[in-house]
Amino acid sequence: MNSITAAKNRRVNPPSSTPPPPPQNTYINKYQQNTPNTANVNTQNKDMNTTLTLPQVIKLVDIRLSKLEKEMIEIKTNSSDENSQNMKNSIPFSSVSLNDNNILSQKLKETIDEFDKRYEMLAQEIIDLKNIVLSLQSYTLDVNKMLMEERTHIMEELSKNEQEKQQESFQEPTQEPIQEISQENNINI
Repeated sequence: MNSITAAKNRRVNPPSSTPPPPPQNTYINKYQQNTPNTANVNTQNKDMNTTLTLPQVIKLVDIRLSKLEKEMIEIKTNSSDENSQNMKNSIPFSSVSLNDNNILSQKLKETIDEFDKRYEMLAQEIIDLKNIVLSLQSYTLDVNKMLMEERTHIMEELSKNEQEKQQESFQEPTQEPIQEISQENNINI
């Protein structure tokens, strides 16, 4: 019930009709705090209370871009000056002592030896794989040859058996009637 009465009271007694404050752009405010020109800040703060027109926004963006470009140019010139000073202060390569050269050459030689060992190991592994593939191929060729020989042997035996059956079938019918006739003749005589 309390919520219903509260809703009725809000409808009957609307809150005061003061317009809400305009939204403030926090990015612009932060930028204005960082700029050194105080007169420009005051005018921009006054403009913040009102909405900005399109030409004002373009002008503001243009000012910011020009300041950024100037700062980038200054950074580049400062960094190039620092780099040139660092190059002057750095130790030239020719002044490295002989002991350091010996250490560098030893490390380089160790690295080259390690690469050489790895290269030889890979080469040996490739040769071993090649030999395995060749032996596998020769084995499969031998098996295929043996299977073909068995097949031809079986086919020859089958063809011989068929020929013998055909010859037997030709010889048997001719011999039976002759024997039957001779038996009949013997009985009739």
